[in-house]
Amino acid sequence: MKLLCITPTYGRSKELLQNSLACFYSQTYTNAVQVYVDDTFDGEKIRGDGFVFIQTGNRARSLSAKYDLAVLYGEQEFGSVDGIVVWDDDDIYLPNHLENIANTLQEGDFYSYSSEVYVDSNTIKPRIEKTENCRFHANYAFSKNLYNKTKWGHTLRADFDLQMIHRLKTNGAGSDRSNLGSPTYIYRWAGSQAHHGSGVSTGPDDKEWYFKTPIKRDSPIKDLKAKYDINTLNVKDYLK
Repeated sequence: MKLLCITPTYGRSKELLQNSLACFYSQTYTNAVQVYVDDTFDGEKIRGDGFVFIQTGNRARSLSAKYDLAVLYGEQEFGSVDGIVVWDDDDIYLPNHLENIANTLQEGDFYSYSSEVYVDSNTIKPRIEKTENCRFHANYAFSKNLYNKTKWGHTLRADFDLQMIHRLKTNGAGSDRSNLGSPTYIYRWAGSQAHHGSGVSTGPDDKEWYFKTPIKRDSPIKDLKAKYDINTLNVKDYLK
């Protein structure tokens, strides 16, 4: 099964993006590719082994629309894929994340998720949280067939991610990866020192939050390389 990891991003620091790429390169499952879509500044298209970083100064009309653009650009670069993996730019994915997805995702109308995730909130010990009520969209993956029926579409609502998960659950059948062992996704609320949409918005009906997103750099990125090994990403307590 060929997986496409999609990463919409906006003005993130180069270090944060290189951490994201390091997580991708640390995966034990190798039949996967990754696409970043950054609509902060016009810049060169950066290609590497299994990934492409696309920079454009044409701001997507919404974050939800940018997720769909990432799928489109990804298949233009790498050809057709079997599954779509949400890969947020400021979170951490442990080395067996894609392998667990490949072991649970089927080609029909299926999606893969974990009912438990790790949460980094500067606590002394790693904390596991449940994902009920459509939380933690970045731990989801789904077949390309199911994506074609759901898609993100365009909306400026701050809860666009919850809407997408609801459509996945309405149109497909889910497989819980938590049965395979410890969580492989770490939601970084504090550790990345990055902004979150839920922190910028005033609520799900706030349609201005997308335009209030801060920028952390003032020029295009010239190159992108995986800077850190997964064992240096401050996640040793999560690895078992």
